[in-house]
Amino acid sequence: MNKSHVDDWSSRLVPDSEFESLRDAVVATPDGSSLKFVDLVTAWRAHVRRIVEDLPLTEDDRHAWGAYDLVAAMSLRSMVARGLLQDLAEKFPGAFRAISEADSTLLDITEHDEQGIAVLLDDTGPRSADEWWWFRIPRSGPIRQELDRLAPSL
Repeated sequence: MNKSHVDDWSSRLVPDSEFESLRDAVVATPDGSSLKFVDLVTAWRAHVRRIVEDLPLTEDDRHAWGAYDLVAAMSLRSMVARGLLQDLAEKFPGAFRAISEADSTLLDITEHDEQGIAVLLDDTGPRSADEWWWFRIPRSGPIRQELDRLAPSL
């Protein structure tokens, strides 16, 4: 893998010398397997970008992402957090900046999830307050519309 296989963040934020080590860094998953940290960061950024792109759509648009896509995005961010707990942020400051950019974007388009709807949709159990992303939902858009529709039944 080279930088051209990763979204623009690696070219902008990661020196070549850092990228060589970054592409080999892995994150241990709860099931005992591992995923490449660079792939997790790229996927997290892509999920946030897609959530933003879908904001003008409505829930009935068949191309729009829904509530469970949000859960998938939050699960990805939790895997990124596992990497950060392995001190990968200190080893790869460019990747940390890329994560921070996506986090900032998510914070800009979301609000506190008063009812904990996203956590209720996730079937992996309770979430720590440190996993702040699980307690954020979009202010508008198709994901929010579906969450509002699902909330009374949760």
